[in-house]
Amino acid sequence: MNIRFCVLSLLVLALSAGCVAQKVTLKKPEMFASLEDYKSGPKGGTDLVWSTKRIRDAETLKTTLQKYDSLILDQTWLVVDKESASKLDDKQILATSRHMLNELKARLGQGVKLVDTPTETTLRLSVALTNIETSLPILAVTSHLLYVGSTASSVSRIVMGEQVNTDLITVELLVSDARSRESLVAVIDKQFDHQDLGTMIESQDGAKEAISLWADRLWITLRDWNWINSRTAYP
Repeated sequence: MNIRFCVLSLLVLALSAGCVAQKVTLKKPEMFASLEDYKSGPKGGTDLVWSTKRIRDAETLKTTLQKYDSLILDQTWLVVDKESASKLDDKQILATSRHMLNELKARLGQGVKLVDTPTETTLRLSVALTNIETSLPILAVTSHLLYVGSTASSVSRIVMGEQVNTDLITVELLVSDARSRESLVAVIDKQFDHQDLGTMIESQDGAKEAISLWADRLWITLRDWNWINSRTAYP
């Protein structure tokens, strides 16, 4: 899948039926634009990880994140083939993303709350779920679209016409400042063995178990911050 095809799909295809129409404005490109900008995560953590340049070690991570006391769920992007798209329900997809948010909150501690309206101390989480093999991060494309005038989380779909279903799940997560939209940390994880996207989303019990394991890997990635200096580039 090349960049032109992915961007064309994004601009041409309509947002999911459950989404409220929103004004769209362009924003500056994010600091990550390709898989080469990511590094391998720590042992037991997510597959790939990226951070803004000012987060250099555990101390700068702590300094950056300690000002935030709340989380808000932003867009959930679903990138799937036609067959999968017809089977997946937006409410179930959104429930999956909210469960991800809850699992992350549980690991951050009681001092962090979930909010519907962002403040200057809120982190924004954007999620992408796909069963498509991509050559670039999904959120590198979708993050160029900034939704103005709405703070409600919603689902947007990109439906690919090609039959390139991998029967595997890839989850992307972007953590950014809710007000400035500055990207802070991003991860890509494909460790969802023996589950396809439709089965995970439709089976809420299966989704909870898979997401709990994913949240553990994300937490290990944040905890074992030595990957900043010792990590090797993704091949």
